[in-house]
Order: sequence, then structure tokens, then C-alpha cells
Amino acid sequence: AGKLRNTITVAMRGAKLQDIISDIQTRGKELLKIYTTSATQVIILAGTNNFEENNPEHMIQLYTKLARSIHANNSSAKLRFVPSFHAPATTIDTETLQYINSNLKSLAELTNQNFYDLHPKFMKNGHPNTELFSKADQLHPSAKGNKILREQLAQLIARL
Repeated sequence: AGKLRNTITVAMRGAKLQDIISDIQTRGKELLKIYTTSATQVIILAGTNNFEENNPEHMIQLYTKLARSIHANNSSAKLRFVPSFHAPATTIDTETLQYINSNLKSLAELTNQNFYDLHPKFMKNGHPNTELFSKADQLHPSAKGNKILREQLAQLIARL
């Protein structure tokens, strides 16, 4: 097995895309200095907290704005979009999520970035696999779901 590159994870639990954008715009260089001004890769796994708005066009605009905000601080960083997946507790339907993801994939291709869809890994018979989500809220991954997420992201990072 090869070495994984230095990886820094930044989590903003409960944050919506617009919260992340605002933080980057107001504290850009300070907030991103550690992990994006010198990073060659930035993996974006965000968006689940925006599902309640049920406004796919707005989510796509926010993802685009997030990508631009990151590039404003580091124009050479390669972005890797890992879109949100359908959790049982979310109000979004699978068709809408697929629409958002197909648009994010197009955005990634148009901007020479990458798109990695983990959504199928969290589905079972066309519905969110409840075993992969916390029994407490059915929104956040369970230990089993986190294991899948961790393994998939490790594979992604190893390929970069």
C-alpha cells in the first residue's frame, strides 16, 4: 500500500453551504491558509444541510460559489466534488438528489475538476440504507456508514 498524502479534514457540522461560503469570504486567507493555500487537492463533501430548502437550483449555485471562493484563495487547487447522499431523515427525494448530482458532475467536468458519487453506496433497493445511518437521527452516518465513507474517501485520496 502506498502512502496517503498529508490530509487535513475540516468539518463544519450543521453548516449549510452558504455558511461555509461566508466563512471563506470573511476569513478566507486565515481560514484556508493551513489547508488550501498550499493544498493541491480540496475535497468538498457538503450540502446535506441544504436539502430542507428543497431548491436544487439554489444548491447548484451555492456549490458553484463555494468552488469560486476556494479558488479565489488558491487558484491552483484541484477540486474534488463528493456530493451529499440521501439520508432517511432528509426531505429531498432521490430524483431531486440525482438532478443536483448530475449538475454537479457537469460543473466538475466544465471546470476540469472531479466528481465522485458516493450516493449509490448508501442506497439499498432504491432507498437510503437505514443501517448506514445513525438510529438517533437517521441523518448522520452510523459506524457502518462512516466506515464506508472513510474507505471510499481513503481510496479517493490514494488515487490523487
